[in-house]
Amino acid sequence: RIFLAYAAHNSFTVFQMDVKTAFLHGTLKEDVYVCQPEGFINADHPSHVYELKKALYGLKQAPRAWYDELSMFLLQNHFFKGTIDLTLFIRRFDNDILVAKPTEKHLKEVKRIFLYLRGTVNMGLWYTKDSSFELNGFLDADYAGCKDTFKSTSGGAQFLGEKLVSWSSKKQDCTA
Repeated sequence: RIFLAYAAHNSFTVFQMDVKTAFLHGTLKEDVYVCQPEGFINADHPSHVYELKKALYGLKQAPRAWYDELSMFLLQNHFFKGTIDLTLFIRRFDNDILVAKPTEKHLKEVKRIFLYLRGTVNMGLWYTKDSSFELNGFLDADYAGCKDTFKSTSGGAQFLGEKLVSWSSKKQDCTA
């Protein structure tokens, strides 16, 4: 939420994506061999092993292979790496709306989205450009508030200006 508030404060455009098969696309830079998995053992050669050509989910090298693949793609598409966090990629667009070959179906979907937005315009947390950008945090705990276990409950809230960006409440693990 702090990132979104910062983006709103500076009029940045934010995109989000999720690649469900991310680890299956990374190319391995070293030789990795695996045993034959249960149910797929070759009856003629039960002791053979396989050489992996691509990363598999759960493989130690998979996150790095995916990062290398994604990084190369983003850099080729005019993104640049952040100066502080090299895993953050940034690209600035000066264009407004870009649509390729819009159809009647696209127009219908856009109208549906606008109807939804009109009905939910007053819902949610608002982080506007003109709001204050001062971060304040508040914490509190009740001392041994639970009469059965004598454990305390602590809670906190963090505000960016007047806007709530983070909150928590938790029963502590140890007794007071």
